[in-house]
Amino acid sequence: MRCIDCTEPATHRGRCKNHHATYEGRPNVRSRRARGRRRANRRDGAARLRLRVQERGSAWCDWCLGDFPADGVDVDHVRPVALRGEDTDGNVQVLCHGCHRVKTGEDFPGGVSPTS
Repeated sequence: MRCIDCTEPATHRGRCKNHHATYEGRPNVRSRRARGRRRANRRDGAARLRLRVQERGSAWCDWCLGDFPADGVDVDHVRPVALRGEDTDGNVQVLCHGCHRVKTGEDFPGGVSPTS
């Protein structure tokens, strides 16, 4: 039987001695999943801001500076994700529905955003 990673003879659970050592040295599944969750949490700025607005019950618009109830504002990406912006805390803002409509029109002049 051959190694599942190369053409050498398999001696350890379907792998050759070298590939078996590499396989055994990998982090376990639980730690790989935890690392993935930590990485995903760093890139979830919009969700974190949305949660803070909901907890507070109101927010002010970063453009017109008006104070609005939580259901009267949107969490917006300063540089849209569709235009290579990132979903990080530094790239999100709170906009009222009117200002959000204007900003979306400026970001996507054709009238339709790719994430509608």
